[in-house]
Amino acid sequence: MSQMQIFLSHSSADKAYSDAVVRALRAAGADVWYDEHSLGAGELLSEITRQIRLRPVFVVVLSKAAVASEWVPRECSWAYKFYTRDPSRIVLPIIAAQLDPDDLDNLIYLEDFRRVDRANYQPFPPQEAITRTLRMLALTAPGEAPATAPQPAASAEAVSDLIERGKALGAQNRYEEAIPLFEQATGLASKNFSAWFNLGYARDAVKRYDEALEAYDRALALRPTDAVTWADKGFALYSLKRYDEALAASERAIALDPNFAVAWNNKSAILDSLNRHEEALAVGEHATTIDPTYAFAWISKGTALLSLKRTDEAIAAYDHALDLDPNSALAVYNKGTALNELNRYDEALSAYERATTLDPAYAAAWNNKASALNDLHRYDEALAAAERACTLAPDNKLAWYNKGSALLRLNRPAEAVVANEQSLSIDPAYVDAWNVKGLALTNLQRYDEALLSYDRALALDPNRAMVWYNKGNTLNKAQRYTEALPMLDRALALDPNNADTWGAKGNALLGLNRPAEALAAYDRTLALDPNNGPMWSNKGAALTDLRRYNEAIAAYDRALSLTPNDVPVWYNKGNTLRDIQQTSEALAAYDRALALDPNYAPAWVNKGNVLAMLQRNSEALADFDRALAIDQTFVEAWNGRGNMLTRFNRNSEGLAAYDRAIALDPTYALAWYNKGNTFLELHRYDEAIGAYDRALALNPNYVPSWVNKGNALLNLNRYGEALSCYDRALALDPTFALALRNKAVALRALGRNGEAREAERRAQALGG
Repeated sequence: MSQMQIFLSHSSADKAYSDAVVRALRAAGADVWYDEHSLGAGELLSEITRQIRLRPVFVVVLSKAAVASEWVPRECSWAYKFYTRDPSRIVLPIIAAQLDPDDLDNLIYLEDFRRVDRANYQPFPPQEAITRTLRMLALTAPGEAPATAPQPAASAEAVSDLIERGKALGAQNRYEEAIPLFEQATGLASKNFSAWFNLGYARDAVKRYDEALEAYDRALALRPTDAVTWADKGFALYSLKRYDEALAASERAIALDPNFAVAWNNKSAILDSLNRHEEALAVGEHATTIDPTYAFAWISKGTALLSLKRTDEAIAAYDHALDLDPNSALAVYNKGTALNELNRYDEALSAYERATTLDPAYAAAWNNKASALNDLHRYDEALAAAERACTLAPDNKLAWYNKGSALLRLNRPAEAVVANEQSLSIDPAYVDAWNVKGLALTNLQRYDEALLSYDRALALDPNRAMVWYNKGNTLNKAQRYTEALPMLDRALALDPNNADTWGAKGNALLGLNRPAEALAAYDRTLALDPNNGPMWSNKGAALTDLRRYNEAIAAYDRALSLTPNDVPVWYNKGNTLRDIQQTSEALAAYDRALALDPNYAPAWVNKGNVLAMLQRNSEALADFDRALAIDQTFVEAWNGRGNMLTRFNRNSEGLAAYDRAIALDPTYALAWYNKGNTFLELHRYDEAIGAYDRALALNPNYVPSWVNKGNALLNLNRYGEALSCYDRALALDPTFALALRNKAVALRALGRNGEAREAERRAQALGG
């Protein structure tokens, strides 16, 4: 329930009486405006006209002094003018002092309204008049029980009571209570125009538009030339998105009353929804010319300007509307939308917050507030606003979408999926919801389902570059790099200047071991976004793969200058320093990463690997164990632990560590290779050969596996097979001196001494 907005007109001679009425109205919860300081209407002319327009209830205290005054009749005339254009308004005269019938000759139209008086313009005592006024306005004095609705009776007076009480409830936004009263009135008097019109108006207010149309049609059957009803029928059709019919109804209203600003305003809104924005603007401007004080006309003008991308002018129009009606939640909301278009998110948020303060049940404003908060990365607040919107409008797809977006950014992807599915149950063709559902499923590593979501989005709109990008990025995360590339290229064809997409393409190329092309993609990213720290890091990875180590380190340093607390960058820098044997610097980089995040297991593993290179075996083993304490499924940590244990001749424990690595990842070739080495050291040559074969099946180009398999065969006197292994190794790396020296041993055993001497010579030349 909202406050009833009342304008009270009175003469200064009746100030004491009027003050008592106002006190009672305010105590009953109404918001009353009146000239309580008797400043004189001349001094407040613009404010008075504005307040009469904004307040749908006009109460006038009548006495001979009031009727004879200059301004009370004028205020009554203005109120009646607004009533004729909006029959849902209330005009309530209170007779405060005895009047003669001819006293109202200049206010004859007031005879059409129920009055608070005895017969023949006799006043009630003041307190009784106040009590009757409250009852007629469906207001309740403090401490009193609410008055009951009038009982149905087949009389004109009973019908009038039902209609007036319904209008009073409507003025408090209690339309659901008002509707049964209007329905009773139409049942008692099926030819009562006011009953049908107000029933349509109340149904319209609670968004029961189809039922509103039925009531308006019944009203028009009784008064086919009533412009107001045609205009309101047009608005109901507009709300149902039946725009062509809505336009016809509005034009009928204009034909009946060419100076009816409301009808012109409605026509402007309808034309804008039909994407006839220039016409909408012209019609909206005409409405403001007819009635420059009509705030809604300025709002419609602003909306047309916004559609035409004349955003600053739109904001000026909304500001003008707010000058006329500072409490217009719609004007504030639309201004927020315009500010959002200009990426002025803080100002947009302020506008939406003001709109929700003015109208706490304004679901669209809560929804846009959630969107603005998401844009400002204030996700907890965004979620709260979106949930309010969902409560107010559970059938609003945007509210559920914004809730899902906030949940996704709060790392609650499972809930984000549910919210977007709710949005899609409302509108299965909502592309944005399919897209965000895909992102949430990607975060849950449900990649195939995510890809299906993106495909649904792209089937609806194949020109959404962001969806192509997200699909490519998901394929990257699934390590399906070959499939990712065409998706990312499609995104770039639609949006060639998107830095994120170039970065994702670089990631796909790097995953395909195409570092030179990846580097070019990263350079495109950084040309568009030179302060993108993660992309400088990725560029460093590509340069490392190209063995351009100094440039790689410079790239990592640039990344760290932008994001000095980025743990993966310190880690990657450490890896590159390790690759160029700068072990002290590498250890320092890993230590920096671990100082920032002691639970970053990869840094413990690679720090352990560097310590192993330095033969600091106990420290290395401790680091591998630290990694495993964080993540028992870390394959590389089990492999490193196995290496250290075998260095301590704890071979059975070392083999068990390799077996744990292999159980976690049977395709991890290095663990098979190291397991083979341990068997070789233990003279378990057949088992060593079996392990090397598994390693080579996974990575046939790994030279040490061929060499050590040859060594195992050599120890079994299987010289010809050993020779074949050494030849395979040398085909991959002709400079591998150990392979040449051991090949010479196999050749001598086969009696091929000349070839053996040549192999020894080549090995010696290589320093082996």
